[in-house]
Amino acid sequence: MVARRAVELRRSFDEVSAGSLHASRVEWLRVVAAHYAPLLSFLQGVTTTRGAATHLSGSGSAGHSGPARQSLLDILESSDHDIIDWAWLCDCLGTATCRDGEETTQFLADALTCAGGHATAGAAADAAVARHVQRLASPTTYVLERCLSELHGEWEEVLRTRFGEATINGLDAGAAHQFRVRAVNAAGAASPSGRATVINTLLNSPPPPRLARAHVRATTNRHPRASAPPYGDVVGVGGFERRFAVSSTTVKLVWLGATDKLTGGHGLNGRGGGPSDRILAEWTGAAGEDEGAVSLTAVLARYSHGREDATFDGKVLPDVLTRLGAHRTHDAEDTALRAAWDELRDAARDVVRTAHFAAWWNADVVTHILQRDQGVPAGRSAGGPSLGTVTTYRGSGRGTEVHGLEPNTRYKFTLRLVSPRSHSRLSPPLEVWTAPAPPSSPIIVRDETKAIVLNWRAGPGGATKYVLESRLVNSRDDGTAAQAPTPTVRHLAAPVRAHVRHRTNATAASYDWKVSYEGHETTVRVCGLQPRSTYRFRVRALNDAGHGGPPSALTQASTASEPQMLVPRRAAEQFSVRAAGDIVVGDTILFTERLLVDRGGNGALLGEPARGAARPLASNANRGNCRSRNATGPQHVGDRTVAAHVVAEAHYTKKGVRELRLEIVWCTVSSHDAAPYVLRPGDVTQRDAAHVIQFQAFRQPWVDEHKRLP
Repeated sequence: MVARRAVELRRSFDEVSAGSLHASRVEWLRVVAAHYAPLLSFLQGVTTTRGAATHLSGSGSAGHSGPARQSLLDILESSDHDIIDWAWLCDCLGTATCRDGEETTQFLADALTCAGGHATAGAAADAAVARHVQRLASPTTYVLERCLSELHGEWEEVLRTRFGEATINGLDAGAAHQFRVRAVNAAGAASPSGRATVINTLLNSPPPPRLARAHVRATTNRHPRASAPPYGDVVGVGGFERRFAVSSTTVKLVWLGATDKLTGGHGLNGRGGGPSDRILAEWTGAAGEDEGAVSLTAVLARYSHGREDATFDGKVLPDVLTRLGAHRTHDAEDTALRAAWDELRDAARDVVRTAHFAAWWNADVVTHILQRDQGVPAGRSAGGPSLGTVTTYRGSGRGTEVHGLEPNTRYKFTLRLVSPRSHSRLSPPLEVWTAPAPPSSPIIVRDETKAIVLNWRAGPGGATKYVLESRLVNSRDDGTAAQAPTPTVRHLAAPVRAHVRHRTNATAASYDWKVSYEGHETTVRVCGLQPRSTYRFRVRALNDAGHGGPPSALTQASTASEPQMLVPRRAAEQFSVRAAGDIVVGDTILFTERLLVDRGGNGALLGEPARGAARPLASNANRGNCRSRNATGPQHVGDRTVAAHVVAEAHYTKKGVRELRLEIVWCTVSSHDAAPYVLRPGDVTQRDAAHVIQFQAFRQPWVDEHKRLP
């Protein structure tokens, strides 16, 4: 197709030019549009530079502020010149690209090759055009050379290319290389070599850091008769924090040291031999044959200016590093340059001694830089990559303990190697979840003969779920001290009875820590306990990864010796605290509400929630229809006094409503008409918190009343 367009281009031009190299622009475009439709489409898709347009327009297009590349057809149609020449058309096509990005140099060559059978211009003109085509078809060749010995001026050719960039593979990691470029034209004439550039290849990227193993300590604070747990003092948790050194605020990480695997097997300077051998050879003059691509001796001699004390000023340290190819390493972050200056400077004179610099430069010492992101708290999504925003360690060690982290937060740690000569890319990230902070110690809400209700608060950062553990301390029940039941839980947020109730013989295992509850709630009822017995409780928090933090402080509680029944006749004694807007989950409350009945409907209470509502009597049904409700209005049939446990709460932000889920303890009504609306003990209903405190409301004090609110 390209060859066909070439023939059409020259043929159409010859039809209008009548054998000359100039043609009428308007006439040629008319011929192309009438007889060479494919060529017209081709010219529309060919774009050329704005500079090429100035050759045609002379002045009008010189100040054009349009796109950098324009369609050749648009240039021709908008020109104010009536005559175009073949040479200009060749120039445009030599700098143009097709619609698909293909360069048109070959197209132009084909056009001029085919021109021999169609052009009628003189031999001189054809020769000039042919030379023009040869120049465009044979672009400049670039020769890339690499230095073998700077002292002896030895260079080798690496590659030849027609492009302005190249990738060199197979180089040693962490080694110095010096490159230069010279240009060669089509006739073989070469230009002088350009200024050489010193480049130090990167060190190999290290593997990601790893979590250090934790040192398991002997379990303490165990009952004398308790047996040793099989996994230390961890119950109900995967033991992650027992195997790895991760806490809620600290993480201990380790990594591999810098070995030949990381530096390409040639040391950090790209040559064999130890640091002392290289330093001795360089400063005794024996290293002249082995300094390679970059001569440290020559660089230091240049910047020390022949001083007898062989020193150079600190302000030229960046220039020295640039000449040695290490400027990219020490410009990556200002702290690297400051660290180099602090290590090299002579504090007394504020200069750098060349001998000291040479020893530092040739030492195979790698600095490990550990970095982390800002962290993503649990329950939040990462907004974007933020690796390496905080440097947590810099040194030559192979591990560190990172402090100052937030609990229950996901961090990503990366490692970078830095030597005096070069540096590595960041390692792949290590993702670490810090453990949740310990919750508060369990708070005793109320005690019963065979159950204890406990509440706790999440630590900073929250948690995904909790593990409540219990342990029998002693039993004061006569004749039953040898019997220790397994505690079970009645979850306050759902009316589910304890599903395990059995007794075991008195063994050492009776005094071990046992899992009493595992879930998301922070208020539970532990049932199945021994009357008149003492237990200890603790709570452990888990994060999304299932890793548990340290347990909370211990709480010791005893079951009641006698049942304490909540009854209406003792309401004034048992509900002694005035409740306002501070009702929380775990409270046992007493409140009064008015009973308003839909007089025109079926006798249902107005505002009564569907779940837990009392079923009206049949005699109250069919007292009217829905149309008469608004006309007659609601009927007040009495008041209802309710005692209930607050087992859960829900917040509706948009409505600004806080709903309480209540488990009924007892209920009384003020009149016979209100009797059908008595709530049965054990029923579960829900009320708006504002509705509960609409009239006077009271609550039962907690056993740990002073710990009830934060």
